[in-house]
Amino acid sequence: MKRGDLITIGVILIIALIGILLITSGGEGAVAHVLVKGESTTVNLSEEKTFSIRTESGYNEVQIKDGAICIIDADCPDQACIHQGAKSRAGETIVCLPHEVIIRIDGAGEVDAVVE
Repeated sequence: MKRGDLITIGVILIIALIGILLITSGGEGAVAHVLVKGESTTVNLSEEKTFSIRTESGYNEVQIKDGAICIIDADCPDQACIHQGAKSRAGETIVCLPHEVIIRIDGAGEVDAVVE
């Protein structure tokens, strides 16, 4: 290989590495909006904590860990909110219909798609 070929390959690899780093660091600055029976609160996904949401219908135990949010315990009959797993990307939601709880992730400057 010629010297120019090696430089071109090196530049392509560096650009690819930068792209991968930008994509995987998208969770930084993300927040979740927790909507309970029409009332919204905002939580920062960079702060690790566990909190409870209690309504007259029951409770949900919510955990924020490693930049993701999930429901780890609930007393609803089908437990669908628990099975939805942890969410960390902008636009993802967790819903518990029996307790009227919706958790929606909003990112800081994340773009899901571009339409021209």
